[in-house]
Amino acid sequence: MICHMTLENYYSARSSAVKTMAFGLVFLLFLPIGIPLSLIIIPFLAGRSGAKELPKDWHSTFVITVGGGCSLGLVFALYLILSLSLGPSLKIGIAEPAILALVAAMIWGSFFIGVKNSKGTKTETQINEEEWEEEEKINKQDEKEFTENKTSAQWINMIYDQFATNAKAEGIAVPSWENLKRQNFVRLPIDSEENEKIPYGEFRKNPGTNPLGTPSGKIEIFSERIASFGYAEVPGHPIFQMPNSDRMYPLRLLSPQPGDKLHSQLQAAIEDKQNHAIIFMHPIDAAARNLVDGDEVRITSPFGACVAKLEARNTIKPGVVSLPTGSWFSPAQGGEDLSGNPNALTEDCGTSRLGQGAAAHNVGVEVTGTVRKT
Repeated sequence: MICHMTLENYYSARSSAVKTMAFGLVFLLFLPIGIPLSLIIIPFLAGRSGAKELPKDWHSTFVITVGGGCSLGLVFALYLILSLSLGPSLKIGIAEPAILALVAAMIWGSFFIGVKNSKGTKTETQINEEEWEEEEKINKQDEKEFTENKTSAQWINMIYDQFATNAKAEGIAVPSWENLKRQNFVRLPIDSEENEKIPYGEFRKNPGTNPLGTPSGKIEIFSERIASFGYAEVPGHPIFQMPNSDRMYPLRLLSPQPGDKLHSQLQAAIEDKQNHAIIFMHPIDAAARNLVDGDEVRITSPFGACVAKLEARNTIKPGVVSLPTGSWFSPAQGGEDLSGNPNALTEDCGTSRLGQGAAAHNVGVEVTGTVRKT
């Protein structure tokens, strides 16, 4: 039985025990035969019937309050019956109170034994523990089925063995897994010129027999079909598109792939060591803005803002900054990204009406200092 303990449960258990104890008063009228029933058996039944409605962690309270009260009540009832039966001949000396105290302890003990013999209901903690244990069993079974009862090391060995077998079938020798771990890496003979794929190789050999997928079947510098769309930004031949320019945002933003993770994967591990992405800037641009390596800077554009850590490099062109992609978007109040995601800076527009690619590099930014760590 499952019970979420409330005072109503306690009152119900108390009522059940008191009714059972009250029933025991009837047997006191049949002295002396009724004494064992009233003082031993009935308290036992009262304790057990009441405790079954309560969780185990309430049993001690139930014994002290209800058991103690009922014990004193029965002893007092026994004293009244004896007084009415014996009248003036009943004398209270030294022994009588001790006997009554012993009777009360016997009733209380019988009640206590009855409570302890009751299973009671399950506590919230027991319910949670049982649910957790059942969930653990299910998870372990699911894990066993998912992993096919193999460890991660066994999976790696098996996958590598399959790779080595396939490589051997292709005539490529690869080291064993243990040797590869000792060597750290090995260069395979698969990047030779004989394995190099020549772009449009078949077309170059015979353009007539192996045409391309263009309307003319040839390489088209000018496309009449594209020109027929009438798009000013795509006139049918390659043209240079002037990037958007704004004096308030003079730095051209590049957003290459990151060198410390795969797109956004492993970002959680990186954040254990650094809070923001790294933005690269030429030392001339940094000095002009009174910025130094390690500064936390704010990058703004007409479309948003983010925070990053500055690293000055001579390998980047003045007037250009580089903020790699992949940081997990972490907006603060107002929308400013705290992790350094360049998507917060770019315009939500396509490269053209024809391509609709991401215009990631067509945005100007400004970089200003935020908090300098000294």
